[in-house]
Amino acid sequence: MKIKVIRDSNLSNCNCGNWLAHWNNFNAKPAVFCLEIRCTQMARLQGAIVKKSDTNNGELFVVPLCEKHALSNDELTLVNNANLETTDVTKTCDKK
Repeated sequence: MKIKVIRDSNLSNCNCGNWLAHWNNFNAKPAVFCLEIRCTQMARLQGAIVKKSDTNNGELFVVPLCEKHALSNDELTLVNNANLETTDVTKTCDKK
């Protein structure tokens, strides 16, 4: 899956505390490495706000990325079966 990092979003953090915690709260296992397909970085992970490259619907997601990839302007490819968590908190953490 190809994604683009969105840094200009006006999203405020959710009730989880930060976006990496948000992703971890809704996945079976916590993030331990960057999900960019060629990256093996395990340090400085953050919950990056992204959109899928193949759609124009404006839906935003959270995915764990290392600091380098979270700051990238390039299109990134994620590992197979990467879980993207919605940033729509009405569907996730506001329901807890």
